[in-house]
Amino acid sequence: IGDGLGWSVLDPTKEWELSSSESANKQVNCWLRDAGGNSAHLPLHLASKVSDTIGLDMTAPPIPGTPVSGENHLTPDQQPTWSWTQQADNLSGVDHYEVCWWQSDQYDQKIETTYSCRTTADDSTSFTVPIVFEVNSHLKLNFYTRAFDAAGNASDYSESGYVYIYKLVPLDMPLAYAEPTTALNSEGGDIRVKIAPGENETIMSYAIGGQQHG
Repeated sequence: IGDGLGWSVLDPTKEWELSSSESANKQVNCWLRDAGGNSAHLPLHLASKVSDTIGLDMTAPPIPGTPVSGENHLTPDQQPTWSWTQQADNLSGVDHYEVCWWQSDQYDQKIETTYSCRTTADDSTSFTVPIVFEVNSHLKLNFYTRAFDAAGNASDYSESGYVYIYKLVPLDMPLAYAEPTTALNSEGGDIRVKIAPGENETIMSYAIGGQQHG
């Protein structure tokens, strides 16, 4: 096999290192000669050769879009699912992502000292955080990602998306109470129901019902 530096013994495979200062498609040619030294080595355009094209990808993929969650407010027993947009990588193509998250409080004061990261199995642009949170107060979950192409080039990290996770209210916490606004008698009367959410500020809606006793 002629490698530009001379001839070498034919093996089932041979490896070369191709250097390039830019991403491009390169054509690789291989010229052959037999054990008797017969070869159409010169001129090269008449040579008996094998050729193939290889793509050299030295360009990082585009930066993913800011991840978003389907819900802005979750409880600790819910696992947030994130999705993001990705522009096409025109060379070797996006192969997978690295996704990372960390926790902060409502005022963006960081709670964790380390980031949790995972590598996705494919180029899917969604990911569900695989943990159930234990929170004693409200927290903010921050999430970001970066893309890897098939050649191993990595993009910069995306902007961070976030979702709020609120602690659950104990079931025995009184959330509502009723007080009569007029004297109640056999003909009825009015009752005012007051909602007292306590520390749980995430109550978005409520339902009121009644039951007659006696």
